[in-house]
Amino acid sequence: MDINKDGDTEVIASPITAIKNGYYYFPDWKTQIYTWNKEAKTLDLKQTIDNILPAVRWFYFEENAQSSFGATAKILFTKDGNKIRMVGNDTSKAITKVDITI
Repeated sequence: MDINKDGDTEVIASPITAIKNGYYYFPDWKTQIYTWNKEAKTLDLKQTIDNILPAVRWFYFEENAQSSFGATAKILFTKDGNKIRMVGNDTSKAITKVDITI
């Protein structure tokens, strides 16, 4: 997705770096935003947001999109003036908005 409409593709990830209860299914309380570097064909880390997981909304019918899950997930963003904010959940599970600085 192109969060800030600058023509670059951003990738949003919540890494899993440790086994919890014997499973890898639980993400760390961290969100990382990467930009796709076309020349190097790599993801460049642009921002790390600690103690937040992105709020996800599932869409079951989306033109020109598919996934093996049968739905696509959208991360929610808001815009306040010139600030772009990601909607997420903090460690207390409260919904919060975090400034995106990419």
